[in-house]
Amino acid sequence: MTGIRWYSTLNDWMDCIAFVPDDRVEEAHKVIAKAISDFWEDKSLECYGDCIEYALKAADIMHVSVYEAWDATINRDPDWWNWEKWLELIQCPVVNLNQRQWQSQLPD
Repeated sequence: MTGIRWYSTLNDWMDCIAFVPDDRVEEAHKVIAKAISDFWEDKSLECYGDCIEYALKAADIMHVSVYEAWDATINRDPDWWNWEKWLELIQCPVVNLNQRQWQSQLPD
């Protein structure tokens, strides 16, 4: 499995990782980029996570996703959401896909 992490540089609460089979990483990367684009463009969509989930299922890509549960009212240790720390423990490779990167992944 490989983790594909998508995060927004503008919204701290938009941070997730999808674990996908190694042989589907490139395809999943493109599917997630398109799902995020759809989320930003379609104002009727309320949850970026739903867009990612629906897109991966539609592409028949087996996955497990984890989403940031950000809440400004909770005072917590900032390291609890440190992907690098946790992924190092389970020795899982990760591909990062931030806002600027997903835009460059979209088809012309």
